Amino acid sequence: LRRVEELHEFNPMLGHRGCRLGITYPEITEMQARAIFEAAVAVAKDGVKVLPEVMIPLTATLKEMANQAAIVHRVAAEVFKEKERKVDYLVGTMIELPRAALVADEIAKHGAGLPVAIVRPAIVETSVAKPFQGWNEGINTSASLSYLLGTYFRQLPTNEKKRLDIIPVDSVCRGMTLIGAAIVERRHEPLYQLATSVTNPCDMRRSIELTSLAHRKHYRAQEGLEYWLRLRLDAIPVSKERYNRMSAPAQKAIVKSIQRAMSPLPLKKTPLVRAERNLERVEKLIKLFEPFILHNEQDFVADNIERLSQALPENEKAAFRYQTTAIDWWYYWINIHIPALRKWTYPLIEGRPLEARAARSLQFEVVPENGEVVKTGTDGATWRYS
Repeated sequence: LRRVEELHEFNPMLGHRGCRLGITYPEITEMQARAIFEAAVAVAKDGVKVLPEVMIPLTATLKEMANQAAIVHRVAAEVFKEKERKVDYLVGTMIELPRAALVADEIAKHGAGLPVAIVRPAIVETSVAKPFQGWNEGINTSASLSYLLGTYFRQLPTNEKKRLDIIPVDSVCRGMTLIGAAIVERRHEPLYQLATSVTNPCDMRRSIELTSLAHRKHYRAQEGLEYWLRLRLDAIPVSKERYNRMSAPAQKAIVKSIQRAMSPLPLKKTPLVRAERNLERVEKLIKLFEPFILHNEQDFVADNIERLSQALPENEKAAFRYQTTAIDWWYYWINIHIPALRKWTYPLIEGRPLEARAARSLQFEVVPENGEVVKTGTDGATWRYS
């Protein structure tokens, strides 16, 4: 556990993301490959027809794919020699990163014959239920804007009718599980959208309104003049022209005018430098997010994943159903999403530590009164992390 904690990263898409962990520590890839091929050979000897499909996780370049594929092929050869039996297998990867998409044709050479499905998740945000309600990690798309709307910044340039295509991360996991099962059965479609902009839309005006309500709920529970003032200032959607005329750009122009007027004075420090710097940051942030909140007005249809979900048998729907139409955006935004960002993400934006988490402990499962217990592991022991 100590080593796992050392490798923990705030943003799992950077640093040791996906296959990079296996590149830095190739013994991890070797261990996983050996487990796969030894298991495949064992069941093949029992007469079971088996075709392992080894997926190299989250590759971005041809070199990453080649590096990890070489380890898999080497370990497979070693296991087949040791066990004196061979099984057919495939090696592939998931093309998920933009860089990987640009060189997908080259990467695919290392996975010839594998089925292909393109999966596009929308803006992935806070979980509704799994692994727990409000799970969030890293600074995601809505975090910076919602944080900004919780300050004294109140005019966000946006297209009010543009749909902010947000989807909870546990809905994405359910969708990926269904797509993975369809690929295994070779019953998949070539493209899947995991999105809400058509099935359960939430436009920018509504998103800004709900963000303000969530902040207001938080400020109402606080004490002090600052929170009293923030409680009475709600964010509103405005045009780009009004934003330039009355918000950050205009305020920065006023600050610069004051600085020019006071420049002849023998001051040790230029006045309002911090205010100017903060306004520049706001301008850069708004410019960065304009494609999401002002331009590119597209809706994404999720019919393919909806059909997969509808095909589930009744006894599996509770665990695997993809059902974004049931999301109540009012409840999600005010009681789940913004509180989760406030707990897990806003501290990262402000540069302060997260709340301390309880230490993990290894506990043996208590055998229920009926004497039945699910055994896990080679020694029959069961355990859980708390």
